[in-house]
Amino acid sequence: VDAAGGHPALAPGTWVSLFGTAFSTTSRPWRDADFVNGRLPTSLDGVSVTINGKPPAVAFISPTQINVLATDDTATGLVPVVVKNTVGASDSVLALQQTVAPALFELPGGKYAAAVHVDGSFIASPTLVQQQGLTGGTPAHVGETIVLFGTGFGATQPPISATALVTTPLPLAHPEEFSLRIGGVDATIAYAGLISPGLYQFNVVVPQVAAGDQPVVAELRGLLSQSALLITIQQ
Repeated sequence: VDAAGGHPALAPGTWVSLFGTAFSTTSRPWRDADFVNGRLPTSLDGVSVTINGKPPAVAFISPTQINVLATDDTATGLVPVVVKNTVGASDSVLALQQTVAPALFELPGGKYAAAVHVDGSFIASPTLVQQQGLTGGTPAHVGETIVLFGTGFGATQPPISATALVTTPLPLAHPEEFSLRIGGVDATIAYAGLISPGLYQFNVVVPQVAAGDQPVVAELRGLLSQSALLITIQQ
């Protein structure tokens, strides 16, 4: 599934989570030493993955979960996924691959978008701050520019390999195909693009909507991010 919203679809440049058993005897994320000649690692402690025969970058391994960054591929439809380690290879399973697979990152619990004010503090109600143990957090205001994050939003301009290091922000190749709605109203987009491998940032202006929890959804080429995701607004 995509690692942001849990959708059963992936695309080049999408953060993907795989779940199973006996993947690894260790649990760890990638470290600086895993990067060789500025390239993202395609295996950690002998654990690797192939998606349609291509090796994605491996960011995290554990006995039951692996997080990878899907690499460039023009194929769409059902593609085989295989996990390999020092013991052998898993069975091949099929995953749905698309040209894009838009998803917004969520706060723990999967109900609220991982949104922040421009100063980096969380956008959250006092109740959510207490429930999640967040270090601060306040609702967003109508007319305020806020920041959301996602994965699976496709090509940039200029183009870059899906698993390359990102040294400067890269806007979406076709911003006219992207929109983000809060409370059913289109938000003005100040920036939409890639800021690090697989991670897209969206700076948007909160539209005139009612106070309270409002749904937030991103759309690219007619494909929507996960539904029922909320953001807390006050006037």
